[in-house]
Amino acid sequence: MLIHLDATGAALHGAGIVTYTTGLLRGWRDAGFDDRFVVEGTHDLDPGIVRALGDQGTVHRSGSGSAWSRIAVQQLGIPRRIRRIRPDVLLCTTPVVPARTFGVPVVATVHDLRHLSRPDDFGNFQNRYRRRVWPSGIHRADRVIAVSDRTRRDLEQAYPAARSKVDVVHNGADHVDARRRAGVGHGIAFARWANKRPRLAVETWAELNNLDPGMDRMLHITGAPEGVRAELEALARRLGVGDLVTTHPFLPDEQFWDLFASAGVVLFTSGFEGFGLPVLEAMRLKVPVVTWRDPAIVEVAGECVVYAEPTPQDFARGVYSVLRPEHSGTCLIDPAFRRTEDWTWKVSAEKTREVLKKAVDRSSGV
Repeated sequence: MLIHLDATGAALHGAGIVTYTTGLLRGWRDAGFDDRFVVEGTHDLDPGIVRALGDQGTVHRSGSGSAWSRIAVQQLGIPRRIRRIRPDVLLCTTPVVPARTFGVPVVATVHDLRHLSRPDDFGNFQNRYRRRVWPSGIHRADRVIAVSDRTRRDLEQAYPAARSKVDVVHNGADHVDARRRAGVGHGIAFARWANKRPRLAVETWAELNNLDPGMDRMLHITGAPEGVRAELEALARRLGVGDLVTTHPFLPDEQFWDLFASAGVVLFTSGFEGFGLPVLEAMRLKVPVVTWRDPAIVEVAGECVVYAEPTPQDFARGVYSVLRPEHSGTCLIDPAFRRTEDWTWKVSAEKTREVLKKAVDRSSGV
């Protein structure tokens, strides 16, 4: 197959979409498929995607990378490319589907529908755009990939007409295999998006300090925008743990993975997940996780993590149990790793290709 891959959302610092796109491309290579890709991106396309593509195809960059430029590439640039190359299928890494695809079958990927249940997590433009553009994309797509059963249920509830064309394809976790480090015992939490609830992470660390007053373990909070960093640092000082909490902006890969892979615990306080990839990554790296029973996290992690109620006190008790030498989380590390053995990008690529074939066969009347 000739696959036109819309990677316009996989910009530098694009986080989850970059991981998803690079993972699929590496999985395709590992599976040994002879398909060819034409990857569509903007000028700020993450270079890791080019490396993952290798000799499997070509990359085309256009547009500056601004929101409006990205929209122009998706709605104008991709249709022009389709007319020129006539791919067998268009694979969109988000639910944004061009209005014109000239008969080429389309598969769209939905990672979550958080904007419907948590609109305050997004700005006005993002909310309006997702509410207007995503439903039409889901409607136009021949098949829709949901990255979890949780996302599938949300899709079917929000868009009942899509029920018959949704397939679940889980993400992989083996992209972290080269990142393993010896643990040094610090905690790590995340602040890239509002749903990660970094304030709860700081409050948890303060409660942990009350449980263990001699504690000198650091909490690193990564991906925090500048304003959020100032708020979190002020909160940490007010709670008496200013010297135990360090906030970071979006870090280069090497720095981020050094912090993540050497952590003694992942404090995952997120209030909503479409998949929960950091949890699966931690399990693969054999780092204990304390989190709460979000449906997607339970789907990914099963009983291989420590669950807590979303309060500072209960999260602190969970972290305290993990960080103690005799902690109850030790027995979860090996089962957690074994659980990830089937969650590889090769498997994701194989299942994604099956979905693409469904779309192509439907379009050709097979």
